[in-house]
Amino acid sequence: MQVPLAALRPRRPDVVSPETPAAEAIELMRGAKVDCVLVAENGRLVGIFTERDAMLKLAGRSLRGVRVGDAMTGDPVMLRAADTVAVAIHTMALGGFRHIPVVDDNGAPDGIVSAADVFRHVLAPR
Repeated sequence: MQVPLAALRPRRPDVVSPETPAAEAIELMRGAKVDCVLVAENGRLVGIFTERDAMLKLAGRSLRGVRVGDAMTGDPVMLRAADTVAVAIHTMALGGFRHIPVVDDNGAPDGIVSAADVFRHVLAPR
C-alpha cells in the first residue's frame, strides 16, 4: 500500500484540448478502448472527460458544436507518481472516482491510474 503510483506504471493518457469536439473525443475513447481522456490546455491538466460525463451530460442531445470543455469535469483531483497506492485508494473511495490523473511537477498530464490498476496491484500474488 505504501508503494508509489509510479510502480503501477500508469498508462500514458490520451490527451485532448477543451476545444476538441466532444464527438471526436468519444470516438478516440472508443477506438482506444478507454473510459476517459485527459484535457489539457497550455500543457497543464484542466479537466477529465469520462464516459460518465458523456452519458450524463450529452446523452440525447446533438453533439454538433459541443466541445469537450462543455462536458468535461473541470479542475479534477490529481495525484503525482510519488503518491502511494494507499493515497490513490483513499482518494478514489472518498471521491467516488474510477480514474485519477497523474501529473508531473508542472501540472502536465503524465499518466492515468484506474481503480482496476489499483486492485490488480493490491490483489497480485506476492
